[in-house]
Amino acid sequence: MEVGGDNMERNMDLIREPLFLIRNNKDDSVEIHSPDGVDVRDFVYHLKLLEQANFIEKDVVYMDDEPSWIRASLTWDGHEFIDAISNETIWSKIS
Repeated sequence: MEVGGDNMERNMDLIREPLFLIRNNKDDSVEIHSPDGVDVRDFVYHLKLLEQANFIEKDVVYMDDEPSWIRASLTWDGHEFIDAISNETIWSKIS
């Protein structure tokens, strides 16, 4: 199943929010869910972008062609990136 498409736009808030959710979890990986009001396919697309950037490792389980659950963990690069974007001045420049 393909998630996203050529017309999908990157939303930097959907890049940042999952990183904080994953970092704030106490386990090695966390089951994460799409934020309220965000289509799960858009959310999975942004997780795919994070994985392509080597910021996270993720597993997505599909049921009836819909993402059922997502488990993700930060990589070394992900920790470095989130340390940088935790600074609001830096975040305002890249978002």
